[in-house]
Amino acid sequence: MKGKGGSSKRILDLLIAGAGISVLLVLTAIAFTSIAIVPATAQSVEVRVIPESGYAEEGATFSVAIDVDEVTNFKSGQFDLSFDSDVLKVTDVTAGSIGGKTTRKPKWWNEDAGTVVAIIRMPLLGETANGSGHLAKVTFKVKGEEGDTSVLDLSSGKLSDTRAMEFSIEGKFKDELNDEEISEELKEIFKGNGCPLENPTVKVIKKDEKWKIIDRRVYLVMVKDNELKIRDTGEILAKWVDAEIKVGQEEEEEEEEGEEPTPTPTLAPGVTPTPETNVTVTPSPTPTLAPGVTPSPTLAPRVIPTPKPAATTSPVAKPKPTPTPTPKPAVPGFEAIFAIVGILSIAYILQRRR
Repeated sequence: MKGKGGSSKRILDLLIAGAGISVLLVLTAIAFTSIAIVPATAQSVEVRVIPESGYAEEGATFSVAIDVDEVTNFKSGQFDLSFDSDVLKVTDVTAGSIGGKTTRKPKWWNEDAGTVVAIIRMPLLGETANGSGHLAKVTFKVKGEEGDTSVLDLSSGKLSDTRAMEFSIEGKFKDELNDEEISEELKEIFKGNGCPLENPTVKVIKKDEKWKIIDRRVYLVMVKDNELKIRDTGEILAKWVDAEIKVGQEEEEEEEEGEEPTPTPTLAPGVTPTPETNVTVTPSPTPTLAPGVTPSPTLAPRVIPTPKPAATTSPVAKPKPTPTPTPKPAVPGFEAIFAIVGILSIAYILQRRR
């Protein structure tokens, strides 16, 4: 009987130890899953006119910067800047600076009376820039009069980097590209070639022959030898933000001056104030009575005092107390999870020593 009891105890200990290990492994997995690093979603590059709004005096000359933020391996760029030619005139376009590197002096020309085109490149062949800065500075001369307004409209913008790669896929994907769709299978092929797609859109350039896939980058797809040839165009997808310039000076808000109080006139003794006159009544001195003397009210001749009714006060409603919200118990964080794992580990070690 004693041997059977010892065996039962050992079996029970093994079961408890096994359950402890299982729970320990499950909680450890949960802890590591909770702290798994989620990759950050990439954001598009933003290009904007700085300042985004402002004032320029008649006949003045001013400059705006074409700012760009966080580019990688920037090689070249291009943009059209449109404006009201009755209000402004472009006089120069000068070099920019990105990540501390100065760009080559831009090539620029007036496309028409109200649009200037600028092309930006890095000074040396194969040189790139990383970081933020400005593509170029555009200088204007004000032609308009006070009150005129001109929008500075960025369009046809394009940024390029040094990335250049190609790969081919089966021709069977042509049908879904014609329908401007991308299947999960095609996304996996792009991912396998180092070109993951996040939120792609398809533009049909020529049905059954040529397409453009626009995502974080721009890909050109063409039919070649019954296959689809995919080429990274090197174009960086960017958001282009306009600006507005007004002719004249910025109006300053005038501070409202408080009205001076009307002086209150003090009337001479014996003068009865009229209701229309604001007066300060000088109180008469109160006579001091001898001890034990009760003052009697003195009435004017033939004047009967009229009793004044007691003032009626309206009840004031008591404000209802605002209920204090009951704080919700906080969800245990990583500290609680690791504490549980630690306690179970210690319990398991102690159990093994028995």
